[in-house]
Amino acid sequence: MKISNWDTWQTFRKDRGTPPWIKVYRNLLSNEQWVELSDAEKGHLVSIWILAADKDGTIPDSPKMIQRMAMLDSKPNLSKFIELGFLTTTCQPHGNQEENLCPQLDAPEKRRVEESRVEKSKDIMSNSFDNEAKSIYDHEWSVMQTGRSAFSPKRKKVIIDRLKEGYTPTDIETAITNCSNTPHNMGQNSNNKKYNDIELICRSPEKLEGFRDNAGVAIGTNQASQNNLSVLDRL
Repeated sequence: MKISNWDTWQTFRKDRGTPPWIKVYRNLLSNEQWVELSDAEKGHLVSIWILAADKDGTIPDSPKMIQRMAMLDSKPNLSKFIELGFLTTTCQPHGNQEENLCPQLDAPEKRRVEESRVEKSKDIMSNSFDNEAKSIYDHEWSVMQTGRSAFSPKRKKVIIDRLKEGYTPTDIETAITNCSNTPHNMGQNSNNKKYNDIELICRSPEKLEGFRDNAGVAIGTNQASQNNLSVLDRL
Protein backbone atom coordinates (compact mmCIF):
# COMPACT_ATOMS: atom_id res chain seq x y z
CA MET A 1 0.00 0.00 0.00
CA LYS A 2 1.32 3.44 -0.94
CA ILE A 3 0.78 7.00 0.17
CA SER A 4 -0.81 8.81 -2.78
CA ASN A 5 1.53 11.26 -4.55
CA TRP A 6 4.30 10.61 -2.02
CA ASP A 7 7.11 11.72 -4.32
CA THR A 8 5.23 14.92 -5.18
CA TRP A 9 4.75 16.08 -1.61
CA GLN A 10 7.86 14.67 0.09
CA THR A 11 11.06 15.97 -1.46
CA PHE A 12 13.82 14.56 0.75
CA ARG A 13 16.64 13.19 -1.43
CA LYS A 14 16.58 9.39 -1.55
CA ASP A 15 20.37 9.16 -1.71
CA ARG A 16 20.56 10.64 1.80
CA GLY A 17 18.82 7.71 3.45
CA THR A 18 15.72 7.80 5.64
CA PRO A 19 14.35 11.36 5.98
CA PRO A 20 14.43 12.81 9.53
CA TRP A 21 11.25 14.79 8.78
CA ILE A 22 8.14 14.85 6.60
CA LYS A 23 6.32 17.80 5.08
CA VAL A 24 2.78 18.65 6.17
CA TYR A 25 1.34 21.44 4.03
CA ARG A 26 -0.81 24.25 5.41
CA ASN A 27 -3.24 24.01 2.51
CA LEU A 28 -4.54 20.79 4.07
CA LEU A 29 -6.85 23.05 6.08
CA SER A 30 -8.75 23.83 2.86
CA ASN A 31 -8.61 20.29 1.50
CA GLU A 32 -12.13 18.81 1.26
CA GLN A 33 -10.95 15.26 1.96
CA TRP A 34 -8.94 16.34 5.01
CA VAL A 35 -11.95 18.20 6.41
CA GLU A 36 -14.02 14.99 6.25
CA LEU A 37 -11.68 13.32 8.76
CA SER A 38 -12.24 13.37 12.49
CA ASP A 39 -9.51 14.74 14.73
CA ALA A 40 -8.46 11.18 15.62
CA GLU A 41 -8.35 10.16 11.94
CA LYS A 42 -6.20 13.19 11.12
CA GLY A 43 -3.77 12.11 13.82
CA HIS A 44 -3.77 8.58 12.44
CA LEU A 45 -3.07 9.82 8.92
CA VAL A 46 -0.13 12.01 9.98
CA SER A 47 1.26 9.05 11.97
CA ILE A 48 0.94 6.90 8.85
CA TRP A 49 2.86 9.51 6.85
CA ILE A 50 5.65 9.46 9.43
CA LEU A 51 5.69 5.64 9.29
CA ALA A 52 5.76 5.67 5.48
CA ALA A 53 8.91 7.81 5.43
CA ASP A 54 10.92 4.70 6.41
CA LYS A 55 9.85 2.86 3.23
CA ASP A 56 9.65 5.59 0.59
CA GLY A 57 5.90 6.05 0.95
CA THR A 58 4.98 2.38 1.46
CA ILE A 59 3.08 1.05 4.48
CA PRO A 60 1.77 -2.39 5.52
CA ASP A 61 -1.78 -3.23 4.42
CA SER A 62 -2.70 -4.37 7.96
CA PRO A 63 -4.35 -1.78 10.27
CA LYS A 64 -3.33 -3.86 13.27
CA MET A 65 0.33 -3.79 12.25
CA ILE A 66 0.20 -0.05 11.58
CA GLN A 67 -1.36 0.48 15.02
CA ARG A 68 1.59 -1.32 16.63
CA MET A 69 4.30 0.32 14.53
CA ALA A 70 2.92 3.85 14.90
CA MET A 71 1.96 3.26 18.58
CA LEU A 72 -1.68 4.31 18.05
CA ASP A 73 -4.49 3.87 20.59
CA SER A 74 -6.75 2.27 17.97
CA LYS A 75 -6.58 0.76 14.53
CA PRO A 76 -6.63 3.33 11.70
CA ASN A 77 -9.55 3.29 9.26
CA LEU A 78 -7.52 2.53 6.14
CA SER A 79 -10.62 1.99 4.00
CA LYS A 80 -11.68 5.58 4.60
CA PHE A 81 -8.21 6.89 3.76
CA ILE A 82 -8.33 4.86 0.53
CA GLU A 83 -11.80 6.15 -0.32
CA LEU A 84 -10.71 9.77 0.20
CA GLY A 85 -7.59 9.27 -1.93
CA PHE A 86 -4.93 9.53 0.78
CA LEU A 87 -3.80 5.92 0.19
CA THR A 88 -3.44 3.85 -2.98
CA THR A 89 -3.95 0.08 -3.02
CA THR A 90 -5.19 -2.74 -5.26
CA CYS A 91 -7.04 -4.54 -2.48
CA GLN A 92 -8.94 -3.98 0.75
CA PRO A 93 -6.65 -3.76 3.80
CA HIS A 94 -6.61 -6.75 6.12
CA GLY A 95 -8.65 -6.50 9.31
CA ASN A 96 -10.41 -3.28 8.36
CA GLN A 97 -14.10 -3.48 7.41
CA GLU A 98 -14.76 -5.57 4.28
CA GLU A 99 -11.76 -7.70 3.52
CA ASN A 100 -10.62 -8.91 0.11
CA LEU A 101 -7.28 -10.61 0.42
CA CYS A 102 -4.45 -9.00 -1.46
CA PRO A 103 -2.74 -11.12 -4.09
CA GLN A 104 0.32 -12.78 -2.63
CA LEU A 105 3.47 -10.96 -3.53
CA ASP A 106 5.65 -13.75 -2.25
CA ALA A 107 4.26 -16.93 -3.78
CA PRO A 108 7.67 -18.39 -4.61
CA GLU A 109 6.51 -21.67 -6.10
CA LYS A 110 4.07 -20.04 -8.50
CA ARG A 111 6.66 -17.44 -9.42
CA ARG A 112 9.32 -20.09 -10.03
CA VAL A 113 6.96 -22.06 -12.28
CA GLU A 114 6.14 -18.94 -14.29
CA GLU A 115 9.80 -17.93 -14.56
CA SER A 116 10.67 -21.46 -15.65
CA ARG A 117 7.96 -21.37 -18.32
CA VAL A 118 9.21 -18.03 -19.63
CA GLU A 119 12.82 -19.25 -19.70
CA LYS A 120 11.85 -22.42 -21.57
CA SER A 121 9.95 -20.34 -24.08
CA LYS A 122 13.00 -18.12 -24.55
CA ASP A 123 15.23 -21.18 -24.98
CA ILE A 124 12.91 -22.65 -27.62
CA MET A 125 12.81 -19.34 -29.49
CA SER A 126 16.58 -18.93 -29.21
CA ASN A 127 17.22 -22.47 -30.51
CA SER A 128 14.85 -21.83 -33.41
CA PHE A 129 16.73 -18.65 -34.37
CA ASP A 130 20.08 -20.43 -33.99
CA ASN A 131 19.01 -23.25 -36.32
CA GLU A 132 17.57 -20.88 -38.90
CA ALA A 133 20.67 -18.68 -38.81
CA LYS A 134 22.93 -21.69 -39.39
CA SER A 135 20.77 -22.86 -42.31
CA ILE A 136 20.88 -19.38 -43.85
CA TYR A 137 24.64 -19.23 -43.45
CA ASP A 138 25.02 -22.62 -45.16
CA HIS A 139 22.89 -21.30 -48.03
CA GLU A 140 25.14 -18.25 -48.32
CA TRP A 141 28.25 -20.43 -48.48
CA SER A 142 26.80 -22.70 -51.17
CA VAL A 143 25.51 -19.82 -53.31
CA MET A 144 28.60 -17.64 -53.13
CA GLN A 145 30.90 -20.60 -53.85
CA THR A 146 33.76 -19.15 -51.88
CA GLY A 147 36.10 -20.64 -49.32
CA ARG A 148 34.40 -21.71 -46.13
CA SER A 149 34.52 -18.87 -43.61
CA ALA A 150 33.73 -19.04 -39.91
CA PHE A 151 30.14 -18.79 -38.70
CA SER A 152 31.28 -16.08 -36.31
CA PRO A 153 29.19 -14.52 -33.52
CA LYS A 154 29.02 -11.30 -35.53
CA ARG A 155 27.63 -13.04 -38.63
CA LYS A 156 25.20 -15.01 -36.51
CA LYS A 157 24.02 -11.89 -34.70
CA VAL A 158 23.11 -9.88 -37.81
CA ILE A 159 21.10 -12.82 -39.18
CA ILE A 160 19.22 -13.32 -35.91
CA ASP A 161 18.63 -9.56 -35.60
CA ARG A 162 16.81 -9.59 -38.93
CA LEU A 163 14.85 -12.73 -38.02
CA LYS A 164 13.71 -11.10 -34.80
CA GLU A 165 12.50 -8.11 -36.79
CA GLY A 166 10.15 -10.41 -38.70
CA TYR A 167 12.11 -11.19 -41.85
CA THR A 168 11.81 -14.83 -42.90
CA PRO A 169 14.63 -17.21 -43.82
CA THR A 170 13.32 -17.03 -47.39
CA ASP A 171 13.70 -13.22 -47.36
CA ILE A 172 17.33 -13.51 -46.35
CA GLU A 173 18.15 -16.38 -48.69
CA THR A 174 16.58 -14.47 -51.59
CA ALA A 175 18.74 -11.45 -50.71
CA ILE A 176 21.82 -13.70 -50.68
CA THR A 177 20.98 -15.13 -54.11
CA ASN A 178 20.37 -11.69 -55.59
CA CYS A 179 23.67 -10.45 -54.14
CA SER A 180 25.45 -13.37 -55.82
CA ASN A 181 24.06 -12.12 -59.15
CA THR A 182 25.39 -8.61 -58.60
CA PRO A 183 28.70 -8.23 -60.48
CA HIS A 184 29.93 -5.36 -58.32
CA ASN A 185 29.43 -7.36 -55.11
CA MET A 186 31.02 -10.45 -56.64
CA GLY A 187 34.30 -8.69 -57.40
CA GLN A 188 33.73 -6.97 -60.74
CA ASN A 189 34.73 -3.55 -59.45
CA SER A 190 37.74 -1.24 -59.49
CA ASN A 191 39.16 -2.89 -56.36
CA ASN A 192 38.60 -6.44 -57.60
CA LYS A 193 37.16 -7.11 -54.15
CA LYS A 194 34.06 -9.06 -53.23
CA TYR A 195 31.37 -7.41 -51.09
CA ASN A 196 29.16 -10.42 -50.52
CA ASP A 197 29.54 -11.34 -46.88
CA ILE A 198 26.37 -12.18 -44.97
CA GLU A 199 27.32 -9.48 -42.45
CA LEU A 200 26.97 -6.88 -45.24
CA ILE A 201 23.74 -8.32 -46.64
CA CYS A 202 22.07 -8.38 -43.22
CA ARG A 203 23.73 -5.30 -41.79
CA SER A 204 20.45 -3.38 -41.65
CA PRO A 205 16.83 -3.84 -42.69
CA GLU A 206 17.43 -1.42 -45.55
CA LYS A 207 20.40 -3.41 -46.86
CA LEU A 208 18.50 -6.67 -46.67
CA GLU A 209 15.45 -5.26 -48.44
CA GLY A 210 17.63 -3.70 -51.11
CA PHE A 211 19.06 -7.06 -52.10
CA ARG A 212 15.84 -9.01 -51.53
CA ASP A 213 13.61 -6.78 -53.64
CA ASN A 214 15.93 -6.42 -56.63
CA ALA A 215 16.37 -9.77 -58.33
CA GLY A 216 19.57 -9.91 -60.32
CA VAL A 217 20.18 -11.67 -63.60
CA ALA A 218 22.94 -14.25 -63.83
CA ILE A 219 26.37 -12.69 -64.10
CA GLY A 220 27.63 -12.59 -67.63
CA THR A 221 24.83 -10.60 -69.23
CA ASN A 222 24.84 -6.86 -69.81
CA GLN A 223 21.35 -6.63 -68.37
CA ALA A 224 22.60 -8.15 -65.13
CA SER A 225 25.30 -5.53 -64.78
CA GLN A 226 22.93 -2.69 -65.48
CA ASN A 227 20.24 -3.94 -63.13
CA ASN A 228 22.49 -4.71 -60.22
CA LEU A 229 24.74 -1.69 -60.38
CA SER A 230 21.57 0.37 -60.29
CA VAL A 231 20.56 -1.48 -57.14
CA LEU A 232 23.89 -0.77 -55.50
CA ASP A 233 23.58 2.92 -56.23
CA ARG A 234 20.41 2.98 -54.18
CA LEU A 235 21.82 1.07 -51.15
